[in-house]
Amino acid sequence: MRHFGQMSDAARGRLFLHQPERIGPDDDRELRAVALGATLYSPATRPALAADITRRAREGLQSHVLCLEDSVADDQVIAAEANLISQLQQYADAGGGDGQLFVRVRLPDQIPDLLRRLGGAREVLSGFVLPKFTAPVGRKYLEALEGAPGGDRLVVMPVVETPDVVHQESRTYALRSIAHLLAENRERVLAVRIGATDLCAVLGLRRDRELPIYDLHPVASVISDIVSMFSRADGTGFVVTGPVWEYFSTHTRLFKPQLRSTPFVEHEVPQLRSALLAGDLDGLIREIVLD
Repeated sequence: MRHFGQMSDAARGRLFLHQPERIGPDDDRELRAVALGATLYSPATRPALAADITRRAREGLQSHVLCLEDSVADDQVIAAEANLISQLQQYADAGGGDGQLFVRVRLPDQIPDLLRRLGGAREVLSGFVLPKFTAPVGRKYLEALEGAPGGDRLVVMPVVETPDVVHQESRTYALRSIAHLLAENRERVLAVRIGATDLCAVLGLRRDRELPIYDLHPVASVISDIVSMFSRADGTGFVVTGPVWEYFSTHTRLFKPQLRSTPFVEHEVPQLRSALLAGDLDGLIREIVLD
């Protein structure tokens, strides 16, 4: 895969002094983690999932998660699994791609079952996203992957999002237990993800387009502790990804926009600022900076 690969050589030449390099599955694990870029989550129920994966990759997406968890209703899981298998087989038959492709499962037992049913098509997968990750449940996930067909080359991205990491009295123990488990399985772990939506739900909170996750102080304190525990620069840490951008637009703006007009006027592109504001992307830009 290659960031900005959807652009022409001439366009990349205008933007970069050094061209983005190609990154493959055999490259350094931390480099692959940073190269995830902005990860897109798609429900596994989408009827044209194979085409979606191909189209998004052509548009520049570098990492894609196919979700069997929160985005799929309980009574649709079996159908979602069948659709996922069929669509990934179609994708593999068409030649696959070089982006990083993951499946977010619900339960440990799904991992060996899906890999067995995928057959040769499992080669298009980079790994699994493991939701509601705690030390006890996480060990079951990792054990399930260890004995699964083709599981030896796959990596995982645990999602830290359970109530015990939100509640102050249990947070340190919960995070330390997860950290010890991940340290034991370091070569398996691509990155640690933060499930901000579930963290908010524990506290009965929901953010909208004007409220970056870091403005919700109870949740921001949890994120701070997650980063402190997992993102250490002494060789014991992991790449920690920023929370998924998610907002609910149900009202007109109350607060002023978060993009200054001066830089856009100076570069004679005020219409770009207007377009960003119209798409509520000023909030996204601010959250990325805070990430």
